[in-house]
Amino acid sequence: MDVAVIDLGSNTFHLLITRWLDRTNSTILYKERIFVGLSEGGIKRILPHKMSLGIEAIQHFNKMLHQYGSPITRVMGTAILRTADNRDEFINKAEEILGQRLEIIDGQREAELIYEGICLNPSAINGTHLIMDIGGGSTEFIITHEGKKVWSQSYELGVGVLYAKFQKSDPITDEDHQLLRTHIFETCSELWQILDKHPCTYLTGASGSFEVLQSIENIPTVPTDLTLIPISSFESVYNKIISSSLAERLLIPGLPIERTKLIVVGFILMDEIIKRSKPKSLYVSQYALKEGVLSEMVKSNIL
Repeated sequence: MDVAVIDLGSNTFHLLITRWLDRTNSTILYKERIFVGLSEGGIKRILPHKMSLGIEAIQHFNKMLHQYGSPITRVMGTAILRTADNRDEFINKAEEILGQRLEIIDGQREAELIYEGICLNPSAINGTHLIMDIGGGSTEFIITHEGKKVWSQSYELGVGVLYAKFQKSDPITDEDHQLLRTHIFETCSELWQILDKHPCTYLTGASGSFEVLQSIENIPTVPTDLTLIPISSFESVYNKIISSSLAERLLIPGLPIERTKLIVVGFILMDEIIKRSKPKSLYVSQYALKEGVLSEMVKSNIL
């Protein structure tokens, strides 16, 4: 059985096509990501040129689905498709192209699927993890202990949102930097309380800014598990990123061009979480929402 998952993130669209021989054996037939940046202007409205880019990406994904024999497909919409006042225009066009309904999920559901995906990594079921998925429109936090979910929450702390609200110049000013940190601290008040009760040993990141850190440091991905990143690596890269201009960031090896604009606020968010949670280690997961959807389908005997 062939199954595909499309994740329409507020920054990046993902397509994953898999073939399942049985409930425990699968292979990846095709995998692609397209940076669209729907949340570039914040999450209250999708800008016209970003709407067009998003629809072009949907058309391309639809073409790839047909090339792979039109597998069973789940299409997940997240933060900006929950909040943008012109979301219906995008959703209607996407559904017409794909010939099926989009599943627009709330923040808690998004966190649940991310948790399911992360727990496919063997190391994720050991110790206490603070899982963090930085998106364009929202950031999800999940605390796990020995693989069991203790707590989860979704906050409007996506990099598109934070950039639109706080980064008025480049490099970011000290004043805007401090305003951003204050906003993060106040927004995450419940998270700080939970961390007092459940101190985390590991901070485990999914996608986005964590992958950028891994790429800049040229750390190879562990094929079937979490990838360790020394906290010292983050500290050195953070200092370079925060003080840089856009022109300077464009010259940093390993930093994807499409990430250069938003990475400053993403790294400030990461730094604030690291300072508050004090993990012993950082990890990056190659699995997240898409894989969580597949994991749930297996558990529900759909696959």
